Amino acid sequence: MIFIKIKIFYPAYIICLFLLLISLSCFIVMVSLCGKEDLDIIVLTSCILFLVIFPLALFIWALLTMANTIQIDENGIARYRFGKKIKMFQWSEVRTIGSTSESLFTGWCYISNENKKFDYSSITKMRLDKSVIYFHLSEKAINALKIYSKNIKLLEKAFNKTD
Repeated sequence: MIFIKIKIFYPAYIICLFLLLISLSCFIVMVSLCGKEDLDIIVLTSCILFLVIFPLALFIWALLTMANTIQIDENGIARYRFGKKIKMFQWSEVRTIGSTSESLFTGWCYISNENKKFDYSSITKMRLDKSVIYFHLSEKAINALKIYSKNIKLLEKAFNKTD
């Protein structure tokens, strides 16, 4: 079986990791520069909350939502997280193939087993929708869909601006 794997969107994951490292560095510097008598419990709690917990939660969120792998093959399209299949659509189940933008740098591709329409600002809706597989729009993704998708009309409608 021949298949093509696509990562969802690594730049968001990298940005969250960068923010986590910066915030942890700021927290360490702040705690080391202050004397024990200067650290009030409220200041310490707020520092831990805003400089450690929030960035760590953002990092975990990005890992869970953006560090997935999309596999496209002759059977359909599947989404994997840490090697475990989360969601799969057979090509016969696909009702919508769409893109949120004509730009390959900023666009998202979404595939659903229901009739859906998203724009670029609705990426959060795509993440929360259980009937959608989404990934960052790229030439590799478009070519993989052209190779394997059985519904040419959906592809032409979705990517008529990117060809």
